Amino acid sequence: MKTFWQHTNGLIYVVESDTFGQITGAAGPVDADMLRDPSEYKCGQGILAWVKRSICEHKLGRINPTLSEDAPASPPRKPQPPPVKPKRPVVPVKSCEPEKPPDPIEEEQARRKKFAWSSSYRL
Repeated sequence: MKTFWQHTNGLIYVVESDTFGQITGAAGPVDADMLRDPSEYKCGQGILAWVKRSICEHKLGRINPTLSEDAPASPPRKPQPPPVKPKRPVVPVKSCEPEKPPDPIEEEQARRKKFAWSSSYRL
């Protein structure tokens, strides 16, 4: 949701917030004589920290101005190309089952099979 906020110095800014009231972007200062619908302004992160600090210091206050009918329409946006998803190779996923610990008797038998001198011993 985008709304207009006015600073104590008289400049007007557009502030964007989410449904929980967290400020997510800001734009401005905007021309007070040619205000458009707040949703037409592109808000970014550039002055976000300053806007948050100014709101906390009570230097910015929300306003609800009457919009001028003579205001020029916002410039048409260039169509954005669809995002290209990178092709990733399919990697098989290993089983999520935990590996069982090795059996000490089987380990000892395998180790003894490696050496000829230990083949006479049996477990």
